[in-house]
Amino acid sequence: MIDVQMSERQIRIFVPPQLDGKYWVETVVGRVIGPVVEAFSPTWIWFSRYCEGEDASNVDCDITQIPRWFGPNGFYRSVRFRVSIPTAIQEKFEEATMATIDESGFKASGFLHYPYINDLGGDRFIAEPRTHERRKHRADLMVEFLNASAKLFLHALLGPDEQGLYRLEHNADASLGSSFGVIRHLFCNMTNAPTPVFLDKNGKVKAHPSDEVQVLIEAN
Repeated sequence: MIDVQMSERQIRIFVPPQLDGKYWVETVVGRVIGPVVEAFSPTWIWFSRYCEGEDASNVDCDITQIPRWFGPNGFYRSVRFRVSIPTAIQEKFEEATMATIDESGFKASGFLHYPYINDLGGDRFIAEPRTHERRKHRADLMVEFLNASAKLFLHALLGPDEQGLYRLEHNADASLGSSFGVIRHLFCNMTNAPTPVFLDKNGKVKAHPSDEVQVLIEAN
């Protein structure tokens, strides 16, 4: 069996302020991530969204390479894209991804090494005993979970529409029209993972910039 050397890489993709505020992540995935994944078939991928100030946005990238007008009032939107790719095609993959980012009207400072074991096997993801072997195993399991989630996202992605935007499918047979709501239900049902809701001193729900938690109040 041939041992293929792999490279774990990451890039932070910034979007301009005029890009649609509701479907911007889907549009980044549709314009950039989907095409390069289809072209290069990486071993695994995952991505995450961020709406942050300049200091927090200057992590895993060089914010000085991003036009200032991308962050009105110092507030930036970005998608972190993580990927494992054979080292032999890493350069071609990164060149193609950077070109696709530029063609799509987005910006990135470039690819960096992604220490996925330190990240996904870090203390947030595993309790004691935190041996190296258990961290490595947990990180590999997390990669499987996140890769499957990213592939489900791509499978449910629709577009582009007449405005060049992408969006996730609307499922009339699922709660709130989201197929992923059912996935959340199954995950929480299996693990009993808590979903926190934070209230301010007036008892109002604190908004999260990524809309991570939505609270519904039913009328009596």
